[in-house]
Amino acid sequence: MLGAVSSRLDGTRMSFLSELKRRKVLRTGGGYLVAVWVAMQVVDVVGPGLGLPDWVLTTVIVCSIIGLPIALVLAWAYDFKSTGLTRSSDAPVSSVATGPTGAARWAELSIFVTLLIAVAYLLTDKLFLSQDEVVTLPDGRRSVAVLAFDNLSDDPGQQYLVDGIAEEILNALATVRDLRVTSRTSSFTLRGSDLTTQEIAEMLDVDYIVEGSVRRSGQTARVTVQLIRAESDAHLLSDNFDINLGVSELLEVQETVARRISDRLQVRVLPGDELQGNPPANLAALDYHLDGRSYLRRIETLSDTSDEVFRSAIERFEASIEADPEWAPSRAALAATYHFWLSPDNFDDAWQRSYEQIQEALRIDPAYEPGWISLAYLHLRKYDFEAVLEAQEKVITPSRNRSWSKAILMFTFGRFEQAVEHFRAAWSFDPLSNLIRLQYAESLVCAAKYRESIDFIEETRADLSATNYPTYRMLPELAYAYAKVGNDTMAGQIADAWLAE
Repeated sequence: MLGAVSSRLDGTRMSFLSELKRRKVLRTGGGYLVAVWVAMQVVDVVGPGLGLPDWVLTTVIVCSIIGLPIALVLAWAYDFKSTGLTRSSDAPVSSVATGPTGAARWAELSIFVTLLIAVAYLLTDKLFLSQDEVVTLPDGRRSVAVLAFDNLSDDPGQQYLVDGIAEEILNALATVRDLRVTSRTSSFTLRGSDLTTQEIAEMLDVDYIVEGSVRRSGQTARVTVQLIRAESDAHLLSDNFDINLGVSELLEVQETVARRISDRLQVRVLPGDELQGNPPANLAALDYHLDGRSYLRRIETLSDTSDEVFRSAIERFEASIEADPEWAPSRAALAATYHFWLSPDNFDDAWQRSYEQIQEALRIDPAYEPGWISLAYLHLRKYDFEAVLEAQEKVITPSRNRSWSKAILMFTFGRFEQAVEHFRAAWSFDPLSNLIRLQYAESLVCAAKYRESIDFIEETRADLSATNYPTYRMLPELAYAYAKVGNDTMAGQIADAWLAE
């Protein structure tokens, strides 16, 4: 009895396999898997060169998975012949010529299974294993730094354009809420460095690096951008853009680059996550603005604060405003220049000039956050705290300046715990800023975090030992912290070192 049942089951299985072959289901499945394999390889290899976003490959994979059972069902029900699509015959298996038998039959099945396993592996790799390439911070964000681009033009004087393109790409990425983008004042400091990608990433505390170059020839330029995972030095993205030097072309490039990097890092670009500010009316306004930014960068990093540099920046921004009086970024940049130029000798005049330009920038574009940040800083110089708070409420995008302005305000109010929190956030955006390090160290001491302040100040002194930065300004806080933890010997030595400076 059992032998008869077993024999009947074997016969049923063989009949089913024969029916699958008769209806060409196995052949259709094998062909479908081959086609899917080829399609995914083509999209994966050619996609980056064509600028296709990563969701295209994901769409191909999902459609392929959905399409497989549909293809098998159609193969069972229909025959694809030269005369067209016809329903498969329901004739008994015994009346139909059988296909390969014995070893040939098992070879056919082996090929089908091998293809199925290969495609399943590819799907798993693309949908799941590749996710491991993306590193996130504890808060769920990705960390990235945009380095200064290389100027490959024959004219060294085009560096301002090259830096401007890199900076605007950085600014576009900084508006994406799921990204923590290192401040330009830190990332551009490493220009020309001999450090490896991994060493730079470690210094800036990021997992991804964006580097690139610009080659200008007349009114055209080639922009090359690469996204690198620092830990493995793997190039996750490499794009070339050949553009005419026009306002729309330059803005389109920076927005396209920002979106491709966002896609590759698998972050969401939400409504409102876009470069702030309307484009200028003409290329002259943009060109003068980028040139002025090159001088303002020297002022912001304290590399050159001579009156000549201030006047050069003001001259460029005023020329940009003349070319397009209704473009907010140049007015905000001019306001920042006057703000940095404030001194006891020119305080009232420079403050008023800065204030007027900020008001014009915000009239033109009330949502322009850099203008609100500058306004907060400006009111802080006059200790108008209510106006500072009102300006800060307009800024929602996480950034170095947003955190820094809040830290200074909290410190001024004597809310040292909150000041520490905001200075720490500002430092995460700008880890090479010596000024923020100094202020962070001071806030740690004032918040009675003495051991943490000792560790931080000693680490900072070691990091800056090879620079000309006056670390002696941290010595009073360091001596006080040592005294508060009961190490009077070290407190005395640090105090003596400070008095000797």
